[in-house]
Amino acid sequence: MEEMHMVPSLIMEVVAYKAYLKHYKVKQIVGHSAPVTFRFSMKQNRPIYQFKASTNEPWIPENGRCIWTTDPTTRQLILPMDDPFAKKMTKSYDKKHEVVPYIRKYIEHHTKGCTDPTSEAYRMKFPLIQY
Repeated sequence: MEEMHMVPSLIMEVVAYKAYLKHYKVKQIVGHSAPVTFRFSMKQNRPIYQFKASTNEPWIPENGRCIWTTDPTTRQLILPMDDPFAKKMTKSYDKKHEVVPYIRKYIEHHTKGCTDPTSEAYRMKFPLIQY
């Protein structure tokens, strides 16, 4: 893995997105905990959410799902304009037995999506899985 120049780092804080989205009464986001990837983008001047079950699958839902609520009076989308705040990590892992199960789960999950040696996902993820 020397050619990849990987640099590990300890994450001390993360963005508090859950509290941020709750403040703006965003509709429930579903499908983001198990899929390989998810994205937020603009479609027809509306912010949408989509996810993939694996790297080789299409984006779901096809046209995206708008999660932002609409103002009942103006019928305009209520979009956040401020920055979310950062919060300290509640737990850090210092011992091997705390981290290894998560690494094994990560490897198992990504191995299922890396079956086609000609795919971009395979090219990007397989060296990391092997490592």
